[in-house]
Amino acid sequence: MPQQRLKIAYLSDFSPLDRNFYSGGNARIHDALVRHAGDVTILPQTWGLADPVRRAILALPDRFSLRLRWRAQLALAPVIACSIAAALRRDRYDVLFGAYAFQTLHHLRRPYPLTVAYTSDATPTVYRRSEIGQAFSEVLPGGRRLDGWVERAEALVLHGSDMLLWPSAWLRDATLQRYDLDPDKVHLVPWGANIAPPPRAAAAQRRPRRAAASAAGGAQLAGQGRAGGAGHPAPAARGRA
Repeated sequence: MPQQRLKIAYLSDFSPLDRNFYSGGNARIHDALVRHAGDVTILPQTWGLADPVRRAILALPDRFSLRLRWRAQLALAPVIACSIAAALRRDRYDVLFGAYAFQTLHHLRRPYPLTVAYTSDATPTVYRRSEIGQAFSEVLPGGRRLDGWVERAEALVLHGSDMLLWPSAWLRDATLQRYDLDPDKVHLVPWGANIAPPPRAAAAQRRPRRAAASAAGGAQLAGQGRAGGAGHPAPAARGRA
């Protein structure tokens, strides 16, 4: 009997149809769910009544917009969550799948029973405290003063999710320790590179050809060296030097 496909609501702060955001990761996660998991509906990325704020932030230079946008979304989460819940009520989903943007799940109340899964390559707090994150200076004045507020919101979202899918052991271990998460809901799922491995037969056929070509090239160079005499390489060899 064929397995029934899940109905999945996909939630992020940018559309996965734009393959430029998150280095293409958002798009590839969405595509993998479509191919292997179920019927995926992309939820709107608008902020409901607060959407004029979102549009104003996006009009700023990237240096400021990237840092201000998600913090503003976190602050306005009680308003934005209402529009997300309304989008969920338009259908009956089995899974709400959040990608990258933990702030989209903050203050969200499930309108009916459904599984909430979340994945990202880091949380803001874990990244900021990493060796790479500490190498960057503060851009928004007073941004560091919000660190405690951000971490508390992260903990609420992570504890409120049913499944946390981390792509690295580093992130798995860091979140388990930092947020005191239930290990049963934390899963290591490497993302990979989505590059299909070459067929084994084709790879095996290429090796003898490469070996034969290398042997022939070596014999040719040796003959040219003898023709030119010791200390006087043949013209072809001088051209490659």
